[in-house]
Amino acid sequence: MEDFGGEGREGMYTTWLGRLLRLDGRRERQSFVLLSLAFLLIVLPLAAATDDAAGFLAVALPGSVLMVLALAQRCRDLGLPGHASLLVLLPGVGIGVWTALAVAPGTPGPNCHGPDPRLRHLRRDLLIEHG
Repeated sequence: MEDFGGEGREGMYTTWLGRLLRLDGRRERQSFVLLSLAFLLIVLPLAAATDDAAGFLAVALPGSVLMVLALAQRCRDLGLPGHASLLVLLPGVGIGVWTALAVAPGTPGPNCHGPDPRLRHLRRDLLIEHG
C-alpha cells in the first residue's frame, strides 16, 4: 500500500490523523516526539483537571490509545514488532525504552513493516516540484 497519494483507502492515510490511526506502518522520530509532547502537555493535564472518573477516562483513554499506536509504529520503524511498545509500561524501564525509541534512527528504506516514513516528505516535495 502506497503511503502517499492515491484514492480511497490509501488517500486517507496521507493525512496526519489517518497515519496516526493506522494499526500498521511506521513512524519517524520527529512526529513521535511531537506526539509524546502533546500527550504530556495537553492530554494528561486535561485528564487531571477533570472532576470525576468518567471525565478522566473520556480524555485519558483516547489519548492513551493514540500514544500506544504511535509507540507501536515507532517500534516498527526500528524493525521491531509493535508489541515491543508495551515495554514502556515496565516501571524503571519505560523511560529508557521511550528514550531509545525517540533517539534511535529507524531502519533506512523499506522494512517488513512498510516504506520508510522519512521518504514520505521527499516524495511529496518531488511531486509538488515536478507536478
